[in-house]
Amino acid sequence: MRRVEYDIFISHSSIDNDFTDELNNLLVKSGFKVWYDNESLVAGTDLRLEISKKIANSEFVIVIWSNNSEKNDWIKEDVDNAINNGKTILPICLGDCKPDGFLDGIKWIECTNGELTSDCFFLILSAIYGSSDNIEYDKDVYVSHSWSKDRDIVEKIFASLQLYRLIGDYPNQESVNETRIKKIMGTCRGFVGILTYRGENQYRNTSKYFLDEIRWAEDCGLPGILIADSRVNTNNLSHYPVYPYDIDNWEDVAKIKELESFIEDNLTLTEPRTPHIFFARSLIRERDRINLLIKKLCGSVTAIPCKDGYDLGQGIQRAIIERIKKAYFMIADISGDRFNTYIETGIALGADVELFLVKQGDPKTPQFMYRNNEIKFYNDDCELLAVVHNELRKHRRKVLN
Repeated sequence: MRRVEYDIFISHSSIDNDFTDELNNLLVKSGFKVWYDNESLVAGTDLRLEISKKIANSEFVIVIWSNNSEKNDWIKEDVDNAINNGKTILPICLGDCKPDGFLDGIKWIECTNGELTSDCFFLILSAIYGSSDNIEYDKDVYVSHSWSKDRDIVEKIFASLQLYRLIGDYPNQESVNETRIKKIMGTCRGFVGILTYRGENQYRNTSKYFLDEIRWAEDCGLPGILIADSRVNTNNLSHYPVYPYDIDNWEDVAKIKELESFIEDNLTLTEPRTPHIFFARSLIRERDRINLLIKKLCGSVTAIPCKDGYDLGQGIQRAIIERIKKAYFMIADISGDRFNTYIETGIALGADVELFLVKQGDPKTPQFMYRNNEIKFYNDDCELLAVVHNELRKHRRKVLN
């Protein structure tokens, strides 16, 4: 499914190598594939041609902008290349400089004093995914649909589903993975399959991928509906009700109203099995800021709310247990001797909830009950965000509307 060679291309002045080296290292630890000329160019390379190709084969272009950048024509060429290739540009401004005219209108991130703080690095990571606002939305519906073909049909159907938040697998995953997609489906309350026509074939004249996702949704017990081109063979396909549309008149106003009535009458919702991520966090007040950033990062990357043991009112112990048992997965910082965290991870292990462990300091042999779980070690808060993000990337969902 991956459409690009690199996740991120970094454009910078060599005078800012110290900052850019640090950022590149953190992005790599975060799980991104990064093109960075300090590491990626070899002697004899045609720089302009090679850089143009790499920008075209990257999803995002990060521009490190400083007072040194104003004298660097290469950065301006990189930005022109990125704009011409329709790439998302993320300027990072060091110190008190402001982006030059050719970056006007593009929102930038300011790193005060040229330092890569945890707040600055969080903004960089979250900018790649967008806002984590509205992640408490309780009408998540998984949609199986075409990513490239028949986009006009798919977008019209999306408009008829505007009462729901539409969720899909993230499009630039390395491959289709049944286990990952079923986990995503477990965070949703319903399923919609949009079956477009693929010519006469052995897969009921549609895509095998659509058929697989219908079966996986049924395995997950999701209620759902199918919206299918009338040329697709849906006889005995599943127990989901089917709305057949005719490609020649599917845009007819009366037909669209008919589709909307079909959706309203047939798409029921159920409680998701795993509606949130649970974060077993430090209770030390000085850690409140980084803990908040981790929760927000979870929302940005996965579009799933991240819960902890706070704000539960009466019966808090039982409520925490229930939150852990229903978690999509659990992040636990086991730095220091935190008895409550040990209890919470024990509940997760007992409930067979996927567990991701982080710990500050040098790697050491973990406690016996943790030895089946890899522990990711970090030295500072930027590195903590990086290792957590690397795990979150495996679980990212795409909000489609």
